[in-house]
Amino acid sequence: MSLEQTDRPVTYVAADHAPEIETREAVAVTSEAPMPAPSRLQLALNEVVPFLAESVRQYMPPSPFREYYLWGLDPQNPYHDAWISVTGLKQIVDFTLRTMAASLPDAHIPSFARYAAPMCIYLNFEVVSDNLEFGLSDTPEGDRTHYLRAHMIREFTHAMCLRLSGTTTPAADLLAREQGIARRISSQLQTLSPEKHRLIADAFLRQHPHVAPKEIEYSLLPLLIMNIETAADLVQRTCHYTTGTLLQKTLYRRYRSAERIFRDPNLDLPQVVWHGAHTILLIPVLAYYFEMSAHLLNIPDQLQHAVFSGHLPRALHQCSVMVRLLNDLGTPLVTQSEEQRRAMVRQLRHDARQMRVNNIRMFLRSRIEDNLDYRDLLVRVAKDVETGEFNIALYNLPHINPLDRSLAAFGERLTSLSRIYHQTHADWDHQLAHLTDMLGTDAFSRMLRRVLDFHVGMYGNDYRQAEGDFAV
Repeated sequence: MSLEQTDRPVTYVAADHAPEIETREAVAVTSEAPMPAPSRLQLALNEVVPFLAESVRQYMPPSPFREYYLWGLDPQNPYHDAWISVTGLKQIVDFTLRTMAASLPDAHIPSFARYAAPMCIYLNFEVVSDNLEFGLSDTPEGDRTHYLRAHMIREFTHAMCLRLSGTTTPAADLLAREQGIARRISSQLQTLSPEKHRLIADAFLRQHPHVAPKEIEYSLLPLLIMNIETAADLVQRTCHYTTGTLLQKTLYRRYRSAERIFRDPNLDLPQVVWHGAHTILLIPVLAYYFEMSAHLLNIPDQLQHAVFSGHLPRALHQCSVMVRLLNDLGTPLVTQSEEQRRAMVRQLRHDARQMRVNNIRMFLRSRIEDNLDYRDLLVRVAKDVETGEFNIALYNLPHINPLDRSLAAFGERLTSLSRIYHQTHADWDHQLAHLTDMLGTDAFSRMLRRVLDFHVGMYGNDYRQAEGDFAV
């Protein structure tokens, strides 16, 4: 999953640091304005944060890092807002409210948030395993943990799939033999905001001088344990839901599809799109909230028919395909005309002839760094070439030489993916009409459209900006 909807930029204010993260304490001493009524987001966080803290106490093995995590979750901590932003929780809850609870009155937000908490907490820790894949689609010089991270992803995926298949062995036991490798990987560096993580950790270490810094920075294993246990908890909670089987199967598919993309270089484009759509978790997330919505609307029988007839799973998959393409291409590339796309590729091929670069990722990285127009247009491709992440538009292209041929294939790939997006959207419109007739309400269709619109807006922004990604 991966946007920050904060009310102000996150900057740090402390006597011994240059301003970089603003704490709530610093805001309080600079403003005499009365405290406003809690926002819908704050009302939801008031319910979700305690649930998260209890989950950490239940599932995370005792350690200095667990104390650090709970310290960050303490609402009285001046670094609390910064912590729940850089970990992704604040943005995940905000996304949930904007897309799933838009029509609910404020008075119902606390009860909605209590229902949403297990899913939000799972997604919060899913950010960690997602970030672990940074750099695995590239092998930059000096990356000394590339193969260690690839190993950890493989072992984590195996352990996750065991738990999602019903194994009761605790995640801590399933991953116990990986402790030595995990301790060589910085969980702070494997994020979109390593400096913010480091500054928050420094504040904790100043207050707890007996804790060694490495206990906080090299903390990957307890976070992966939480990812697995919160996923298993979610499946257990929903096993009797009408959407429970769909949720469990698509959660499992998320990890198997990611593994297939990572291991198999011979997938054709429709296969890559299909697997890619499953890796973003949109289907189980929506299935979870549609269960609640069906009971609120008193249409449980209609929901059952929509699930087992295939109409709802099909609409969810179509939405997931479009969001995946927006995630990888970005809104500007998806919406540009074929003429604009041809002109862009012509210019890229012209630029390539002036440079001594053979790898398309390296070439695109250099052009994005040097040219703001390219960064604005290749907004999501920029993220993936800079972090070394998988991108459907670049799948297998770095292996094509010479560069000019690789860029020509890139242009053809963009055209094909854009057409898939627009054809899927047209089919989805018809599917939503059928779904509305079947359910007797357009509530689900409106929720799905809000989800797509949310991502259209988010993926038009630079991922380094507050509006452009989740855990920043």
